Amino acid sequence: MCLINHSKRWRLIARIFAIVIPVVFAVLPTATLAQELNGKTIRIVVPFAVGGILDVVARSYAAELGIELGAATIVENRLGAGGAIGTASVAKAIPDGQTLLFTGGSHNINGSLYTKLPYDPIKDFTGVALAGLAGYVVMANAQVPVRSIKELV
Repeated sequence: MCLINHSKRWRLIARIFAIVIPVVFAVLPTATLAQELNGKTIRIVVPFAVGGILDVVARSYAAELGIELGAATIVENRLGAGGAIGTASVAKAIPDGQTLLFTGGSHNINGSLYTKLPYDPIKDFTGVALAGLAGYVVMANAQVPVRSIKELV
């Protein structure tokens, strides 16, 4: 069963986070404070908006990666077309390991959703690491008389 607390306090907290988080990440510098490795910078492309869960996690990984490798890391958000625009930019990048794609489940399904993509989701990419797992939740208005997926179907 999926429930949402509709109290005024929780709605206020949700509104504050919805406004503050994207603003904070838009203002923060995207390069980590690490020395460049042989003058090179690692660019991590997130094909979705600043402040989203993928962006937040990518920035966390970028900071740690930069420290570990002693290299500058930059997170670049290139959104649009369900992630296809940012993903295409990585597919076209020089294959030197300096440009990485940080994406989610949309990468796996875009080949089925779009008839023409400027890249092959399988052949043009190599998985490097599993950064995390996320669950999905199905919710309905509290007035809808269902309490399970089975009832909804």
